[in-house]
Amino acid sequence: MRSELCNSLIDMFAKCGDVNNALKVFRNMPESKRTVVSWTSVIFGMALHGCGLEAISLFEEMKGAGVVPDDVAFIGLLTACSHSGLAAKGKSILSQW
Repeated sequence: MRSELCNSLIDMFAKCGDVNNALKVFRNMPESKRTVVSWTSVIFGMALHGCGLEAISLFEEMKGAGVVPDDVAFIGLLTACSHSGLAAKGKSILSQW
């Protein structure tokens, strides 16, 4: 499946609150097909639906995979922190950049 289609499915599931299926589509993507858009979509999905720690973990995993976060990825990270009461964690992560 093309990465654009997977990204759209991740975004759709995330916006509908089905973070489990969003994550399933993401995890089933070959790592070579995961783009910063793929990562950011799943991070935002987790962030908006109360899975802040999971979103932060995915952000760290993204960096470990060699994907360079863009501005939107950082907004997703901050959203995760703010929706989960993790302001200090968000500040700590951002201070490392």
